[in-house]
Amino acid sequence: MNTMKRLKIWSLVALLAMALVSCGDDIEVNGGNNGGNNSGNNGGNNGGDNGGDNGGDNGGDNGGDNGGDNGGDNGGDNGGGDVPIINTDIVGEWHLISWCDAEPEFDVYIEFNEYGKFNIYQQTWTFTYDRFTGTFSVNDTLLSGMYSDGSSWLASYIHTVEDSKLTLINTVDLDEVGIYEACVIPAEVIEEATTTRAEESVPFL
Repeated sequence: MNTMKRLKIWSLVALLAMALVSCGDDIEVNGGNNGGNNSGNNGGNNGGDNGGDNGGDNGGDNGGDNGGDNGGDNGGDNGGGDVPIINTDIVGEWHLISWCDAEPEFDVYIEFNEYGKFNIYQQTWTFTYDRFTGTFSVNDTLLSGMYSDGSSWLASYIHTVEDSKLTLINTVDLDEVGIYEACVIPAEVIEEATTTRAEESVPFL
């Protein structure tokens, strides 16, 4: 009888032990699942955060690069290019209408722009128009210039502008006076003009 009781007791202990082991396995499984979920969530969150941060950083870098490139290009075009330096009433397009108090037997158009550059379209010693380019400067009433080949004008000129007319007085020969009228240079003159000139072609100014 005692033996039977002891067997029953050991059987109950064994069942209890098995039950405890089974519960431990469930706890480990749940712990593993929870750990996996938490790790996954944390990984996802961290990945999202890192992705956001990296995206932000990359966006910032790309934005900076693009901004730099665009800024550089625009700067090259605007800031690094031609900047208006001339603020005077000589800026404009002019047509020679009087030369030394007489009607000229030749034809001359001059354009002065706000960037300190000029274009001369002249039909003087040729049947077609020649074009001369260069830069000019204004010091009070004194007008001076230099051609693109580095040679200076034949003289500097005292200039006045009144009633849409530009008067240029040669400082070397004060009797040489040219009067120009404000105009729009004809397109056909500009199209015809060439910088490939005969050797005897001399710039007008």
